[in-house]
Amino acid sequence: MIDWDREWRAARARSPLRMTVDNKDRWRDFWSGDARYYLQNVRAEAPLYAMAVQRLSEEGWVREDDDVLDVGSGPGTFALPLAPRVRSVTALDEAEGMLETLRQECAARGIGNVATVLRRWEDHPRQEGHDLVLASMNPAIASLDDLLAMERSARSRCCYVTACPSDQMALRNELWSKVVGKFEPSDHGSVRYPLNILASAGRRPRLYRVRAEVEVAMPAEEVVEHFVRYFSIFTDVTPRKEGAIREHVLARSRGGIHSHRGSRCLHLLCWSKGRQADRARRH
Repeated sequence: MIDWDREWRAARARSPLRMTVDNKDRWRDFWSGDARYYLQNVRAEAPLYAMAVQRLSEEGWVREDDDVLDVGSGPGTFALPLAPRVRSVTALDEAEGMLETLRQECAARGIGNVATVLRRWEDHPRQEGHDLVLASMNPAIASLDDLLAMERSARSRCCYVTACPSDQMALRNELWSKVVGKFEPSDHGSVRYPLNILASAGRRPRLYRVRAEVEVAMPAEEVVEHFVRYFSIFTDVTPRKEGAIREHVLARSRGGIHSHRGSRCLHLLCWSKGRQADRARRH
């Protein structure tokens, strides 16, 4: 019998993108300093996230009276489309830049029911203060313990969102070989790990998939600056390496704009709190 929790932890340990004791501060600084860049992506990909929230609403996982905890909210990837559909959203993130960008975006859109909390997920009190706890593409969720911690903060429902396999990260992977070295991919983001873990733990998870065509277009120099910041997490970005990044990005840009169009897909993994047998006894 496969120990899916152990397999997920192992996949995370194999990942070249894993957070370590040595780079965790660099990861946080990157997220904070790159918040506006992330927001531009969120705006461009808004139809995908709106479609995801619509599906969650149709399936009954998102309800209009909900208080939602968004774990690792970033600049509002899910908080922004959730806000009009629920009573309140608490956006939790450890990067102040992300939360400040979210606050500014909420003010610009006239959204008043999103509160921000600057805190690591590991330090957040495990209290049943939220109807729904959602975590989207969050590296802090990578084990059964992490999924159960989501449950302890929820009154009734949880949702874990991860990306389907795609070519979205092709540019990053191409640059990795030029700046860091051979890229050894890990499948730590695969939905099969949390899906099987939850089933083994007596839950009855429901898996949905949403897909949309999106196009992200940004000034090439902003893309270069983004990747210089990104690769600084993993290596010393020398002038030679920065030049390699610039040359590679500009060669794939037109008129100073780098654009990528393609199909984006998300897996929405939802479950009700507690073991199925326990819930049956309560009812």
